[in-house]
Amino acid sequence: MSKKEDGSTRRVGLRQVAQRAGVSLSTASNVFADKPGVAISEETRNAVLAAATELKYQPRPRQEIIHRSAVTTLGVVLRKPLPLLTHPFYSYVIHGVQGACEEHNISLMYGRVDEDATTFEALPVMVQREQVQGLLLVGYFADDFYLLLRRQQQPFVMIHHHVDSLRPDSVVCEDERGGYLATQHLIDHGHRQPAPAILTGPEYLFHVRERFAGYRRALAEAGLPYQSSYVRHGDMTVNTGYSEMLALLDLPQPPTAVFCCNDEMAIGAMNAITARGLSVPQDCSIIGFDDIQLARYTTPPLTTIKVEKEWMGAQGLWQLVERITNPDMPSRHTIIGVSLVERESTRSISTDTISSSSHHLLEKPTP
Repeated sequence: MSKKEDGSTRRVGLRQVAQRAGVSLSTASNVFADKPGVAISEETRNAVLAAATELKYQPRPRQEIIHRSAVTTLGVVLRKPLPLLTHPFYSYVIHGVQGACEEHNISLMYGRVDEDATTFEALPVMVQREQVQGLLLVGYFADDFYLLLRRQQQPFVMIHHHVDSLRPDSVVCEDERGGYLATQHLIDHGHRQPAPAILTGPEYLFHVRERFAGYRRALAEAGLPYQSSYVRHGDMTVNTGYSEMLALLDLPQPPTAVFCCNDEMAIGAMNAITARGLSVPQDCSIIGFDDIQLARYTTPPLTTIKVEKEWMGAQGLWQLVERITNPDMPSRHTIIGVSLVERESTRSISTDTISSSSHHLLEKPTP
């Protein structure tokens, strides 16, 4: 939907999406039609999907399917110990699901499961009692859990995770491109000697692997070496962002810029730099990923990659209704566009600045 000059809203059409993506109307139509035998490049498909995300476009056939469907009750599931309604990322995804449900008069139930849930008894009560027609699985779950749901013939859509071997319905963001944009931003601002470092997370997380791949691609395209000493692994929390940033600052040649795979680790990294008597971005630039609400209120405000979290949730809801309505349709892997939000935690540096900054970073504060 977009706003008219009088403040009212109008529905975004496919023609506007095609214009924004720089493709023909027929090409944009083919992206959403999923017609067999029609070849569309990944670059073109991603450009159209990114434009649709930005414009909040909802294909008309999808609207009609949802309005005609007999779907009345769905479930949202997270793994323990993640909080349902206060998580800095997933709470906004769930809010997007709620909004889409309200628009289409669909009731929503909530549940959490243990990380090692592999038996029927471990399933949420709403599934055991057949109270829901389908599930939105938000975040990571073990592969065995997905297989368990399939044995129970329970329709589901993954949000913010994907498993290629299972060929599931899923909704993710442009994680690889986001990692690339974040790293390229640092490189373009002069952070080349040494190359930007990265605070990443567990490799079993799809979005972590993709963001790390984007980091590697940006280094390679810039002709910069990949150095394992500038790669630190955490658990995507503020605490490990803090501890792993301290480890980077202890290197013989500390980095002048760090890409953090989510905003929580970026906030921890900024705190670690401050604790060392240094400052962001004067001594070290920091960029995050996700654009959680707190990112704009850090000191300084955090440069990050924006993820349309609520739109991911709404897209997941629409795909789940389509799956329930048409069980035999091909699986759909939807990629939501991302964008760079430049605030005040990154800065440009010159060769002279690098020399001065490196000397400052090497100086340990007096206890």
